[in-house]
Amino acid sequence: MTGNTNFMPTGGHVRNDSAWVEVSNSPGNESFLRLIDFLDLSHDWDNEGSDAPSLDSVLMAARILFDHDDLRSRSHVYPTHDGGILIEWDHIGWGYSLRVLNAGHFEFFGVEYGGNLEKDADPIAYGDYLVLVGHIEDSLKETCHPS
Repeated sequence: MTGNTNFMPTGGHVRNDSAWVEVSNSPGNESFLRLIDFLDLSHDWDNEGSDAPSLDSVLMAARILFDHDDLRSRSHVYPTHDGGILIEWDHIGWGYSLRVLNAGHFEFFGVEYGGNLEKDADPIAYGDYLVLVGHIEDSLKETCHPS
């Protein structure tokens, strides 16, 4: 994983550069804490042959939530059948999904509720994290009209 945020799966701790932060059970941290639980999943966790979330996908999802407090408090996270993580959130009439793929890429898309607009980005490599950050920040603006 690139960047300066590291996630320690034991004990609910996060390390950002040289500082350690304990993730509490306080409101707003539920999605972040669920990621820790995903590390305990094994192959076939859903009895349908699904891969366990990879350490890389959990680390990258943790980085995304760590870097975006407002996203962390409003998102839901789920393991995916292919070893990735799905992060979903709603904002101002839109539903957004971000797939953190095991293969080192992100998929970001949004759908307008009750409308016909969609936002669908091409796969984004982990190394292009700032491109993803732009999509996330656009989705969280007070007046959201994704391009």
